[in-house]
Amino acid sequence: MVERYLAKVEIGVRFSVSAPDMLGILIKQILVAALLLILYPLVGQSFGNIEQQEILNTLLLFVGLIIVAPMFAYFQFSYGYTKPTQFVLAVSHLTTGLALFVIGILLVMIDVLFLQLIGNVLIFRFTLLVYYISCIGYDVWDYARFQGLAR
Repeated sequence: MVERYLAKVEIGVRFSVSAPDMLGILIKQILVAALLLILYPLVGQSFGNIEQQEILNTLLLFVGLIIVAPMFAYFQFSYGYTKPTQFVLAVSHLTTGLALFVIGILLVMIDVLFLQLIGNVLIFRFTLLVYYISCIGYDVWDYARFQGLAR
């Protein structure tokens, strides 16, 4: 059982990773989520000043379209395609963290805009939250698979 969590992964060169390396992923996820929680009221305040329905509808359409790009980048990336060096892993964590932040802030914008346009529809808001959690789960799973922990 311990060997499973202290698995060695060989990709071109000998490189050992272990379960404590997952700490970096978890720290990244916590930092991004904390930043989104801090920014949520600011986004709400920014969009709260807009009273015209047409502008709110246009913003919701624009945000709904633009969110596709970071989603594609986020789900297209895989740690398995990277070289196992500390620098490359650091850049990989930074890149996925930034993509997750952009996805998160756009989901916050969708939530705030939808709240202003339609009202508090709990199932819609819950779905946005579950989607964000699934993004976190994908990142953790992909890194665990890269380490050999998810096999």
